Amino acid sequence: AVHRVGVTRYVVFCLDERLYRWLQARRVPAFYVPFDFWKNWKGLWVLRVLLFGLVLELGYNFVHSDMDAVWLRNPFPEYLDETPHSFVFSQGSLTPEDVLERFGFIMCSGFFFVRSSEFTIAMLTTMRTHMVEHNVPDQDSMNQIIMKEGVTWSIQPGSTYNVTLTRRGVPHSVMCSEVPMVGTFPTGETVAVLPFRLFARPHSVARGQQLSAYVLHPMTPPFPANRRQALK
Repeated sequence: AVHRVGVTRYVVFCLDERLYRWLQARRVPAFYVPFDFWKNWKGLWVLRVLLFGLVLELGYNFVHSDMDAVWLRNPFPEYLDETPHSFVFSQGSLTPEDVLERFGFIMCSGFFFVRSSEFTIAMLTTMRTHMVEHNVPDQDSMNQIIMKEGVTWSIQPGSTYNVTLTRRGVPHSVMCSEVPMVGTFPTGETVAVLPFRLFARPHSVARGQQLSAYVLHPMTPPFPANRRQALK
């Protein structure tokens, strides 16, 4: 998908050797990071935040994209190439609940941009410690730390609307925006949340809106066979 939309600078981090060899044979840039998900699935979140930190320490800005985040259009020219923000997130769904209650929306750990700086490196270091101490996944930790840092949001009047998302049978109202929502840390660095319809959860937007999205990120199940069916 990234080739099709014109993105050529990327790397795939592989947790199993078979995938790594398959990509190597096709000259796809990849790193093999041996990890047994089934024995230590919670450790995966800590591992990937560690890898994010290493990339930042090498001086690279990056976009992280989960395997099931499907790229339909190239988001770099419009939203990422010239962004002034330290973090740029797609919008998440409903967890962590304390951040949803406070902000009205969630930042997603499945598709996001980070600019390399002392500030972002320190944030990810804090995040790793927080994840281990509180036994929470990276998305919960990332949102809770940003909230704790005292971010204040600037949201364009008239740009917002609400969607209803359901968790465990309970409906929740979530605020979305037609334009990026921008938050400012007390230190002056900024974070942005991308327009929901353009970086979308497919079940939450109409079919016609899905076709205009840059990235579609379905909430796929963890088991491979079910995940393949969901992505179809």
